[in-house]
Amino acid sequence: MENGIKYILSKDYILQEPRHVGKWLIYQIGRRYCAPGATVSAHRHGNYLELTVITGGKGRVLANGLARDVVAGDTQLTFPSDLHEIHSDFKEPLCYDFLSIWESKDTTEIAETVAFARASGKNVLQNARIGQLLAYAIDEVNAAGQGVDTVLESLTELIFTYTRRSLLENSSGDLRTVSEAEQLCYRVMSYIDKNLTSIHRLPKVAEALNYNYGYLSALFKRTTGRSMIAYYAERRFAAADALLRAGMSVCEVAMQLGYASPYSFSRAYRTYFGYPPSATRLAAKRARK
Repeated sequence: MENGIKYILSKDYILQEPRHVGKWLIYQIGRRYCAPGATVSAHRHGNYLELTVITGGKGRVLANGLARDVVAGDTQLTFPSDLHEIHSDFKEPLCYDFLSIWESKDTTEIAETVAFARASGKNVLQNARIGQLLAYAIDEVNAAGQGVDTVLESLTELIFTYTRRSLLENSSGDLRTVSEAEQLCYRVMSYIDKNLTSIHRLPKVAEALNYNYGYLSALFKRTTGRSMIAYYAERRFAAADALLRAGMSVCEVAMQLGYASPYSFSRAYRTYFGYPPSATRLAAKRARK
């Protein structure tokens, strides 16, 4: 998955129990320096919010196939189930710190924040305090002194608070005044995002949230201005596009997204984009040469 990445410090809890610090779950935290032109190839995120703080150099970060150029001082957000990819510049290689977190208790603060960020299209922030606090957290994570978890809990809370504040700056939205209907729509989007590859019919979403599908579908359309089917299709085909660009075959993508056959996937993809998935793979292959 990684080519030319030099680890300076990395704590990865994804394949085991996440590290509990107060109400927070830490899935991974660390610092990386990249060699010129280094890549972290496309990989799907689990149920956590990841912050990638660019501390030096420049490069390009992709989420679900959508590319953003990043430079020192940027904080890039990657959301649950996103397909994430990083490309370092050849002349000015990337250096970045990263933190993946979620909440351990039954709260919706991060879920609401993620839904708000997705709706606003805002996933790159500029807030120096986030980077400073994350640097302190990285220093602390290997500390042997007393009260390490207490310090990490406080730092994580501050990092998330400044992230949330940065999202709300210059925005017409306000998470504190979100209506019950909007909160329910956030839950729908969050559930779809986190279970994208296992949802094969949308009534399952309503069942999982203990709502009638007809009611939930109508409320989602009335509140967001688009249907649940449209949102599901958008997320599903964005994932398909990103997987194809990452080098997966049409058969592999069809299988991962739960299609009955490569043919049915190809037909759906062509209907949605206007061209076949093989064209996307070919264009991506040529771009990598």
